[in-house]
Amino acid sequence: MHSGFADSEGSLFMCGSNEYGELGVNRPEKIATPVLINFGHRVRQVECGVFYTLLLTANGQVFGMGNNKYGQLGIGHKVNECHPTLVRELEGITCIAAGYHSGAIGSDGALHIWGSGSFGELLRPKKIIL
Repeated sequence: MHSGFADSEGSLFMCGSNEYGELGVNRPEKIATPVLINFGHRVRQVECGVFYTLLLTANGQVFGMGNNKYGQLGIGHKVNECHPTLVRELEGITCIAAGYHSGAIGSDGALHIWGSGSFGELLRPKKIIL
C-alpha cells in the first residue's frame, strides 16, 4: 500500500510501501512519512494502482513507476521502473485511473486503456473512441 499527493504548486509527495519502485525514489525501501519527489514536472493528478503509480502532469503527459508485470505502466515492456517513466504514446491527457490496469481520457474525449485484461495484456495504450 502506498499513497501519493500533489500540492497546489504541482509538487509530488509519496509514502508507503516501495517494493517495486512505486514511490519513484530509486531505492526499494518503505517510507513512512510523505517525502518530496524531485520529478521536474508539475503534477496535476496522482493515481496509486496495485504496486504502481501513474502521474498526470500539468501539460497532459502521463508517467508511470513501480510494478509493471502486466504492462500497467504503458511503456511497451514488462520491466519494473523505480523512477517516473514517460508513457510516450499519450499526450493531451486530462484524467488518469489506476488499479490492476490503467486508463486515461484525452482532451479529445477518447479513452486509452492498457495493462492487465481478461483477454491479454496491452503493453502500450490502446485508443478507444467513445
